Amino acid sequence: MTPQEADASELQSVLTRAVGTSATIEVDADEQILLVGDSLLLCSDGLTRMVTDPEIASTLLTSTSAQEAADRLIGLANDNGGVDNISVDCAANHPEVRRHARTPESLEEELRVKFYRLRAEEIIHAQTHPEI
Repeated sequence: MTPQEADASELQSVLTRAVGTSATIEVDADEQILLVGDSLLLCSDGLTRMVTDPEIASTLLTSTSAQEAADRLIGLANDNGGVDNISVDCAANHPEVRRHARTPESLEEELRVKFYRLRAEEIIHAQTHPEI
């Protein structure tokens, strides 16, 4: 599924799991290695529907701290209409050396690939669990 198809999908707002709906919680756990200069972004669709992928990548690349990145991303989403709740959690692995570890272009491309991979996995999960 392409990013454009995902944006138009009827399944884009389908919740596959929620905290508080049952006594047990099914958790997906995975381990990823964050290299010096990597950033991690967890966010709601309130951000991704209001701010483009290139804007998100650029903000992560040019922010001097995870807090600054989160604040700027929320500001961008609100400036673009902010029609939904906006949740943003950023983490940066040694942001003070981020610019020396990689070029902005290479990091932006890596972020874009990781971001699309995560969105595609969410869409695939939603499609394989239509009963939820």
